[in-house]
Amino acid sequence: MFLSVSLGALVDILTHLVDAPAANIFILAGIFFLGIAAVGKIGGWIEPTTMGRLMSGALGAILFIYGVHEHSLADSTQNQTASTQNQTAVAPVSNQESNAQATAGKSDVASSVNKASTAERSTPAPYPNFSGTWEVIEITQDGKALNPVEPPLTITQNGASVYVSGIEHKITSGVITWQKFFATDDQHGHAVQSENQADLVLTYTGRVEGEILIMEVRYDYKRPFISHPADGAHMRILKYRRFQ
Repeated sequence: MFLSVSLGALVDILTHLVDAPAANIFILAGIFFLGIAAVGKIGGWIEPTTMGRLMSGALGAILFIYGVHEHSLADSTQNQTASTQNQTAVAPVSNQESNAQATAGKSDVASSVNKASTAERSTPAPYPNFSGTWEVIEITQDGKALNPVEPPLTITQNGASVYVSGIEHKITSGVITWQKFFATDDQHGHAVQSENQADLVLTYTGRVEGEILIMEVRYDYKRPFISHPADGAHMRILKYRRFQ
């Protein structure tokens, strides 16, 4: 059994060696010379001396080892070539995937830029800056200039909340507005809670234009107020300049 397996394996090896002629010749020659060294006489036509058998063994070993080495190099070269071909075949697919990923990345960046631009367009402008201490520089009433004498106006602000004389007013469409109501007993004026109780309604509207604060005060005389007749509405416009 062992002999049959060994002979079968030897036949397979010899068959495979024919694939690489140069290396196989060295291997076969090495086996031949090793056989002479081991057996000595072959068929009566090869009869080496003891020295001849030693030299045949040495030469056979060299040829066999060299042949096996060359055969291994040939197999390694074939494997490298096959591997290179496989990598070349896969490379286009990898390049397509890379290009697809790069295109998707560019699309994502463009989408983010568009979203940011849209957000910037949809974000309202910052609130106008009402805060500071303001000095009056011009007063007109019903279109006539008045002496610009008024105490400084101090305003504080927190976002959309503006505080004038400590009272909070909300910025709406860039302006602040509020009302005050007054009544009279023919000698003295006093504040009341609602417009229905008021003889005089004051409506304040403030806005900032550049470095100028414009405060419009509408005087609406619904009924006589002290010595002033009920003659309807009057408009006073005060312009202030921030100095602190």
